[in-house]
Amino acid sequence: MDLEDTPERQLMVPVLVLSLNALIIAGLAFKLGPLPAAKILFIEISLILGFICWIIVIFQKTIVEDLSDLEQLALSGRDEAQLMLRQGRASLYSLRQRLESSLHPEEDHLVTMVKHVVPFLGLFIAKEKNLFRWGVLGWKIAANAIRMASQQRKINN
Repeated sequence: MDLEDTPERQLMVPVLVLSLNALIIAGLAFKLGPLPAAKILFIEISLILGFICWIIVIFQKTIVEDLSDLEQLALSGRDEAQLMLRQGRASLYSLRQRLESSLHPEEDHLVTMVKHVVPFLGLFIAKEKNLFRWGVLGWKIAANAIRMASQQRKINN
């Protein structure tokens, strides 16, 4: 037989005492009547509550120290959890950035535009053999752009 105090064994003692107390009160109620049994039960409850209050008063310093230790432990756990959450968010953001850059690499828009415009210009040049007309058209476009820019400058001033 194991003589060690296990938590199950420690819980059995109060359960056994309360069970015996309930049987004694039931026997008193049967023998003496319900009123004397109720008085005895009230006295027992009052004594037990008083005893618990005295235990709390006697061990107040130990209880307060244990509670403050638990509070410090909870606060440090909270702080550590917040730190770990921040680190986790930062690593997830970094991972997301790396995944997005590998899945959607940055494209050079100028190269894409030139790829699309060159065949278009080639078709027009092949159709129109006169380069002088192309020069005049380019000059008109440039002159219009300069005129629009100067008008915008006047409006902004």
